Amino acid sequence: QVLKDIVMAKQATDISSSGLIQRALDLYLQKGAWGKHLEYMKSIYEERYNRIIKEADKLKELGVDYYVPNGGLNIWLTLPEGMSGSRLYFECVKQDVLIIPGKVFYVDGTHQSDRNVRLSFAAVYPDEIEKGMEIIYNCIKKLINKDDEQIAYYTPLM
Repeated sequence: QVLKDIVMAKQATDISSSGLIQRALDLYLQKGAWGKHLEYMKSIYEERYNRIIKEADKLKELGVDYYVPNGGLNIWLTLPEGMSGSRLYFECVKQDVLIIPGKVFYVDGTHQSDRNVRLSFAAVYPDEIEKGMEIIYNCIKKLINKDDEQIAYYTPLM
């Protein structure tokens, strides 16, 4: 089944490619390197996933909830009532921690709540996850007692 899917993907993307590249891919698959690489990547992302979940648990004492995903490389936080994900973004970015306010995932701006943020752990090492989550914790703590005025809509560059 995998070979059939690869052939279909190849045919859909181009007519011809280098024989050397095709041979390298053939060896990569036949020698089992794909399976080894997949297991290696699973172990890397499992460690990152476990670390971010452990750190997210600490945010619960601040009234933050989160969704435990069954897959993927992101988690979603729900901030305490009255707290803005956009405001949290601006606080975190001052300390070189990037989060994405949930509002940016709604193209028409009709989503009323700005209480969600997405955290990605795809390109972050486990020790950086701890540091980043500590910064997020401190930013949330700082904002908890502040009046949360409306701020400009944030749109990421793509």
